[in-house]
Amino acid sequence: MRPVFILLLVLLMPLSTAFLTVDNSSQYSVNEGREIEITLGDDYWTQANWNELKNNGIYPLRIISPSTVLAWSVSDNIELDLPVEIIEAHSAQYKAGLDGLQPSKGDMLRLVLEPRLPAQAAQQLSQQLAFFSIEMAIEPSLLSSPIPHMIVVEWNYDDAQLFSQLLEIDGILWIEPVLVTSA
Repeated sequence: MRPVFILLLVLLMPLSTAFLTVDNSSQYSVNEGREIEITLGDDYWTQANWNELKNNGIYPLRIISPSTVLAWSVSDNIELDLPVEIIEAHSAQYKAGLDGLQPSKGDMLRLVLEPRLPAQAAQQLSQQLAFFSIEMAIEPSLLSSPIPHMIVVEWNYDDAQLFSQLLEIDGILWIEPVLVTSA
């Protein structure tokens, strides 16, 4: 009887995540951070401007263009002594493989993470990826490096809407399929 119970448990465990849905449409909570794009008026980003962001609790992640920087912010009220325009950051990009299709169940994906993520962003990212049964095996302190880190995972769903929700998670730079190579 015990082997039958264990076999039944092993067979039914994958079904526990089959009906997984994630609602990323809700507004951010007080302690939750987000990616923002900060565009400097008619100027370009200097080290002094970069430090101004850091002094105001904003974590610059990377420069998108000479006048635009991608940053991580926890606050909704951002007041800088610079002439800036602040907008929500774009979703992560999916760099499709040779077939150009969305990933399906069993496909291997490479998630490339934003560089210079602060510890609280790494923790938030880890919690959001857990909704998709993706474990982040990277030490959060390593994510503050200027070099983007990547995670290779197996995609366990056949839902395009669920994949688009994965792309909307802040902290992911892009997602690409792991292509099979052979000689």
